[in-house]
Amino acid sequence: GNTDFFYAERIFPDQNGYVKTTVSREQIEDAVSTVIIILPVTAFVCTLVSVLFALWYSHMITKPIKQISSVTKQMQELSSGAYCEVHTHDEIETLADNINSMYDSLLKTIHDLELEIHKVEEMEVQKTNLLRSASHELKTPLAVIQNYAAMLQQANLPEEQRAEYAKTI
Repeated sequence: GNTDFFYAERIFPDQNGYVKTTVSREQIEDAVSTVIIILPVTAFVCTLVSVLFALWYSHMITKPIKQISSVTKQMQELSSGAYCEVHTHDEIETLADNINSMYDSLLKTIHDLELEIHKVEEMEVQKTNLLRSASHELKTPLAVIQNYAAMLQQANLPEEQRAEYAKTI
């Protein structure tokens, strides 16, 4: 045995052929030293690509969520133009659509309540006017009755006038 060369032989099971190879120690050492140099570089490149992909992917996920967060802050202030525009074709887009529907419904309810408040205020004004009018209408005849009653209490009032005042009351 020569130790500067390595021999390998493989005979195929169906006896149709075989492979015989001879590799020198120098070739193996060159291959090992190349792998030792390339392996850290390859590991670094793979790690760098993985980190860059992870950053890109996290940005793709968080961007629409940040948009939704920004728009919901506008919705808190009841901005009429607030609308979530997210087109991710996934659950986040469905969430944005649901938020938009809920906000539209909220604005409609607020509008309807404002209309009802306006109607109630108008009814209060009408009620106040009715009470003032009824009060005035009742006070006028009562004042006349009080005047006639006061005149009836006069001691020197002729009987004819007393009968006429009593009839008027």
